[in-house]
Amino acid sequence: MAKRKYDDCFLKPEITQAGEYQIFTMKGKDTRGFDWKVRLAPITPKTYPAEIPETVDTDRVEMYLGGISPNIEKVSGEMEVSLGKEKEKFNVDKPTLVYIPKGVPVTHKIVKKPETTTFMLNFTLTPKYEAPKAKKGGK
Repeated sequence: MAKRKYDDCFLKPEITQAGEYQIFTMKGKDTRGFDWKVRLAPITPKTYPAEIPETVDTDRVEMYLGGISPNIEKVSGEMEVSLGKEKEKFNVDKPTLVYIPKGVPVTHKIVKKPETTTFMLNFTLTPKYEAPKAKKGGK
């Protein structure tokens, strides 16, 4: 089949194994050449080892949510998220979105192991959002 205009919009994830758990990761570049990444992983000691600090050169967000439909608002367990060099601590035990500015160290620690599946969805953000330019004539 010939390559179509939007073929590059449908990406295949990289699925890695952490013990019996799978981690879903997708990476790419936006149309301006900026890197982006999306990662979905269950919160377990194998997928989030204790207190390994991580700093990246871009903004990102992390979303914590339950993994059992129809109750994704029920986050099982508790994750301690520490931000900054001073390791300011926040406990996450309900659906939460955490914004992590570029260059700010973040550390994760499982305080209470989840009894049911709970996920962290991580988005690496591009440096600046630019809305599409309107076409002449307002269309």
